[in-house]
Amino acid sequence: GGYAPMSGTSMACAAVSGVAARLLSRHPAVRDLPPDLARSVAIRNLLNAQARSLGFTFQFEGSGLPG
Repeated sequence: GGYAPMSGTSMACAAVSGVAARLLSRHPAVRDLPPDLARSVAIRNLLNAQARSLGFTFQFEGSGLPG
């Protein structure tokens, strides 16, 4: 019982999925694309455009904090 620092993709997945859902609700043109590579790239671009740097290198923060 309690809190501890954790890291990794499994920690980020839920947060980024929520941000992606919010962005897709605002961008129906992307949301309604066929489920293919072009849609995946469009979603990634939306996420990256909203991310903000925390001042760390890419190795430590990737594209940044989801917006």
